[in-house]
Amino acid sequence: MELVELVRSAQAGDRDAFGVIVLRFQDVAYAGAISWLGEAEDARDVAQDAFVDAWESLGQLREP
Repeated sequence: MELVELVRSAQAGDRDAFGVIVLRFQDVAYAGAISWLGEAEDARDVAQDAFVDAWESLGQLREP
């Protein structure tokens, strides 16, 4: 499924679609966090928090 379709489904409340988005981007999010923070546990927490924030902000997204 294309990313735009996943985002639109997630905006409609589809948690599975958002789960696919997380799976696609979790390594990138973690890599960015680990390079910034240098601590694996902190990086995992920051990446997780970013995805929680993304889920909570889906309704405000203008362009999927």
